[in-house]
Amino acid sequence: MKIPSLISILLPIYNAEKYIKKALNSIQNQTYKNIEIICIDDGSIDNSLNILKELALKDSRVKVYVNKNNLGLIKTLNKAIDLAKGEYFARMDADDISLPNRLEKQFNFLKENDLDLVDCQISFVNENEDNLYRTMFIPKTTKGLKFFSFFKTPLLHPTILCKSSVLKENKYFFDKTTIHCEDYELWTRLLQKKIKLKKYSKKLYIQTINPNSVSNKYEYIQKENFKNLSYSYVSKQFEFKIDKTIWKYCINRFDDITNNEYIKCISILNQIKKEYLANNNFNISEKNEINTIINQQIIDIQIQAIKKTKSVISIFNLFFSKHFYSEFKYFLNKF
Repeated sequence: MKIPSLISILLPIYNAEKYIKKALNSIQNQTYKNIEIICIDDGSIDNSLNILKELALKDSRVKVYVNKNNLGLIKTLNKAIDLAKGEYFARMDADDISLPNRLEKQFNFLKENDLDLVDCQISFVNENEDNLYRTMFIPKTTKGLKFFSFFKTPLLHPTILCKSSVLKENKYFFDKTTIHCEDYELWTRLLQKKIKLKKYSKKLYIQTINPNSVSNKYEYIQKENFKNLSYSYVSKQFEFKIDKTIWKYCINRFDDITNNEYIKCISILNQIKKEYLANNNFNISEKNEINTIINQQIIDIQIQAIKKTKSVISIFNLFFSKHFYSEFKYFLNKF
């Protein structure tokens, strides 16, 4: 009988005593059994390490490693990649939950579609495990994902499953420009290398919206790094010059916006869509995804303008936009 491929789960931990037992149990109880769980405690000062050691005594698949000093997420993930022995790698965050069939479903989907990497859809809960409704359109095709990546992170980092070679040959890049955006830098790098990736359309993962998460604690740094990384990435893709001062509006990272800036922003977005469609061969599904992405990006910008400026012009721009009517359901879910 052939032994199933070994999947290594890369699980960095820092001060996660409140969540780690449930998170780890959700991986231990997967329907796909041939796994190793690479747990690296990154200098926690709570009881996380003791909980990990206790769980490891009961399950030999749980491998516990300790950073003597806090290295941060990027260096800890690269260390986990070096330690892992699986043919396939999966990610997991210490405050989240993987549904029981997550690995089995993703692994089968990856094999059936001859992919290098796959992620999945997620549900959101708060610290009390109350469901949070969030609208998130993410395309299913590779060309759609690439277009989506011009404006947002195309893959959900803690949900990925991939061939081990993908991460061994393309490790997370560490410097001040990628802090808190290490996943976005990696995905855009992989897309340029034409790694075969796709999204599994079912929800297999539950993410906890934690007020102490990196995204909340370091929101300003994350926004700045994302703005600069996405601008650098997009500028390489198109022949026309993109105004860097306007780019933050194009990716919806702004606190205020004038009507003139709004007009320039929409012009850039439409030019990006025009050139992208002109330079690639698309089927109907891919074209529909591109149009939906750009329409929803414009609506998000208009909604942000209303929330931040509360101006009559911003409200006028939204309600008299052709995109508003084509994506009305999406608009309603954003409020």
